[in-house]
Amino acid sequence: TAFPKLSEIEKNPSVGYTKITTHFGVTDHAKRDVLNWWGDNRQQFYGTEFSHSRKIDNLDLTIGGNYFKDEGYREGEITDRLRWNLNSRYKSKQYTGLSYGVNANFLYQTTGSAIIWNGLDQAYIPLNNEITNTNGDTYNIDPFIQYVTENNTHNLKTRYLKVINDNSTNGQDDAQDNESETFYSDYQWQHNFKTITMRLTTGTTNEIVLARSDLFQGNNYRQNHSLYSQLDKKWNKVNLSLGTRYEYFKVRSEQKYLINGDSINEYARAKPVFRAGLNYQIAEATYLRTSWGQGFRFPSMAEMFISTNYSGIEIFPNPELKPESGWSSEIAIKQALKMDNWMGYFDAAAFIMEYDDMMEFSFGLWEFNDGSYGVGFKSVNVGETRISGLELSLSGQGKLNEDLSINILGGYTYMNPIPLDTTEVYAEVLGNIVTYSNSSSDPSILKYRYNHIAKLDMELIYKKLSLGSSFRYNDFMKNIDKIFASEFFAEEIVGGIPEAREKFKNGDFIVDVRTSYQLNDVTKISLVINNLLNREYMSRPANMMPPRTIALQCNMKI
Repeated sequence: TAFPKLSEIEKNPSVGYTKITTHFGVTDHAKRDVLNWWGDNRQQFYGTEFSHSRKIDNLDLTIGGNYFKDEGYREGEITDRLRWNLNSRYKSKQYTGLSYGVNANFLYQTTGSAIIWNGLDQAYIPLNNEITNTNGDTYNIDPFIQYVTENNTHNLKTRYLKVINDNSTNGQDDAQDNESETFYSDYQWQHNFKTITMRLTTGTTNEIVLARSDLFQGNNYRQNHSLYSQLDKKWNKVNLSLGTRYEYFKVRSEQKYLINGDSINEYARAKPVFRAGLNYQIAEATYLRTSWGQGFRFPSMAEMFISTNYSGIEIFPNPELKPESGWSSEIAIKQALKMDNWMGYFDAAAFIMEYDDMMEFSFGLWEFNDGSYGVGFKSVNVGETRISGLELSLSGQGKLNEDLSINILGGYTYMNPIPLDTTEVYAEVLGNIVTYSNSSSDPSILKYRYNHIAKLDMELIYKKLSLGSSFRYNDFMKNIDKIFASEFFAEEIVGGIPEAREKFKNGDFIVDVRTSYQLNDVTKISLVINNLLNREYMSRPANMMPPRTIALQCNMKI
């Protein structure tokens, strides 16, 4: 949070500022009239947010809130949201370097959501017109304390998070409600060894989650505890980092599950992970960096225990889900650029990641707890995978003349995400084995990934006027769950996916534009148009993204 200058505070201890932003927008008609279920009237979205910051003696204080309403481009997907927030920090007068405070957020919202369309020509209508409505309250309270001395920094961050969701489908309460409490703490100590230019960081993170939910089939409990340390050492032009972390996870369910022949309701795993990084300054404005690190992810309670019908699609539990582990490495070079009034940087990085027991939501035929079968999503371990690639980025800003300046930010990523063994059996349904090969539309690549992603954002600023545009591109999503493109899915559930994939096989190119004008020192107005060309595109099968949206925004800082 930005606060007033010290000179202003000395004149008036209560000086501060207030920011107010209000916007109104519409969702335009899609190019194909058959998609416009809303008729002649366009769907609207609007909202207002404010924040007030001030410094009162040694207290930094910010309070704020916002209201947002969206009629939704999908039929029934209405969002109505109200949020309040508080940020505070008090700097002790008695103890130099001591500060503490409380941050808080309170969110009240009603949302509608769906997973799959009702067909290519009804892409903005949910499957069978089934919408899951959620009336939810979420709030968190985050006390913290920091103590800084000459060579030491102590930080203690804590959080209490409460989530209450009342879910229903088409007005019917189908045992989908959920409630959870999260207790979180992170203590970190940092010590600087000035004589040897080295910094030690060590700490512990702890989290306890209590979930009471029809979705999770009763009461569930999760623990996560970790200890971590990192050393950062500087030798002339070399910066070296070495770190380790020990992770412990434990889940317990009210209901017992049969896993590997044993009836259990508690499962725990622990594992150390390590990382190392090096940064070397080759020349005055050229830096070489490399890093290697391990990772470990324990299944969430939702992935292990959730069992529900969400907007007409079944979600299956998998208590046998195993943790995912892996490692990643990168080598990169960063070059600063300067030419006349232009400054920027170019960055090129090559990366590789490998995973064991990678977790992935898979759509297919799965077994219910009662022994019957249905079609839907289930989180499964798909075995060993590898993601390698190259990432390029360019950033710069500068003045073309006294009144005209330009900002540029662009990037391109090439990825090659592949399964290492497409024949590994990771499930068996009705006597049929399930592998990556027979469950994929193209097993040469991981599901729901792209090979090529590119972004470019450019902004011209002329005195009080700015004009910007962004360009987004991704290539065709080659691999999806095979059942999505099958005759069975088209005949028994919903069609249109094979036709849509053929229609969008050249990838997606989306253009957004924006312009703003600073009316005076207080007020700025902006116009934002997303999906300028009004293209149809999907983020995944049977999920059509919104048509063109047009929004007018007014910002005031008092």
